Amino acid sequence: MITKQELVKALYLSCVENYFLAWMNRYYDVTNLYGANFVSLGQLFDDFSHGATYENYCTIPRLQDVAEEYGIVKHEYRRCNVREAMRLLSALPEDVLGLVRVNSNFFIGYKRASWREDHYICMNGALQWINQYPLSEGQYTEEQFSIVYDGASSLYRMADTNVRPPDILT
Repeated sequence: MITKQELVKALYLSCVENYFLAWMNRYYDVTNLYGANFVSLGQLFDDFSHGATYENYCTIPRLQDVAEEYGIVKHEYRRCNVREAMRLLSALPEDVLGLVRVNSNFFIGYKRASWREDHYICMNGALQWINQYPLSEGQYTEEQFSIVYDGASSLYRMADTNVRPPDILT
C-alpha cells in the first residue's frame, strides 16, 4: 500500500495520476515520463481561455497513460459489483496498484469533496485505503465498502521497466 508521504511527493494532475506516480516511483524513475506529456504554455492559455477546466483538462496526457502506451505498465479497468471488487482486491499481489471508484457517500464526514464526479481511492485486499484528497486513510468493513463503492476498479502492474519514453521536446 502506498503511503501519505509517497502521495505528497508526486507531481500530478488527477487522483489516479497521484496514486499511480506514488506507486510507480517504487519501481521506476517517473521523471522519465514527464517529457512525453509536454504542452506549450500558449496551448495551455488558449485552452483555458476557451473553456477548459482543471478537473477535466485532457490535453496533457496523464502519466499512467504514457507509461501504458510505452509498455512500462499494464492496466486493467474492471466494471464489477461489490463482491467481485472485493475478490479482485483480495487476490492482488503486493506490487500491484489497486484503485476503486467511490461515490459521494465516501465524502460524508469530510468538509470537502473531489472536483470530479469520478473519484478513486487506493485500496488493498484487507480493505485498507488511502485517499489523496482530502489526504486520509483507514480501513473498511465489507459493509462500509459496499456503501462507498461505485462499480469500477483499476489495476496497474509493472511490465517493462527498461523502457524510457522519448522526450517530445527533442
